[in-house]
Amino acid sequence: MTLPKQIKAAFENTPWLIPELAPKDKCFIGVFNGYPYPAQAHWNEQSQQWAYVVIQCDMVNGEWNDYYFQNMYADKEELIAWIPMEELK
Repeated sequence: MTLPKQIKAAFENTPWLIPELAPKDKCFIGVFNGYPYPAQAHWNEQSQQWAYVVIQCDMVNGEWNDYYFQNMYADKEELIAWIPMEELK
């Protein structure tokens, strides 16, 4: 995927890395086309897609108060940029 100039410019001089360098053997924080926030991601070998976690919210008793995480999947080309995640020791 060729990124538009304005998207490329937004990531210049930042710690964000190009999609081609994203690891397929560990988690990272990624920015995906169509989702407005960075999200934890990992390569899903079976689907040959990036799997990432997004927050969702459902209505309970007339209020939007039931937050939960949902897995999403993105084609390889939908990853815009990424940064490594520090491992806890």
